[in-house]
Amino acid sequence: MRTGQPDISTGFGHLLRSVAIGLAHTVERAIDSGGATARGNAWAAVCADRDRARRQDELR
Repeated sequence: MRTGQPDISTGFGHLLRSVAIGLAHTVERAIDSGGATARGNAWAAVCADRDRARRQDELR
């Protein structure tokens, strides 16, 4: 074993593992959330609040 020189195969293994984990995470988010994002969820909440307020105003 050489000292002072990085092992290329170890670095490549770490890179490959990191890419695989990132890809799996991205695919899992796309499947689980149905493509929902934080911005989309926030907008949906704003719209729901506006609808709720409009319905309450109509009842008064």
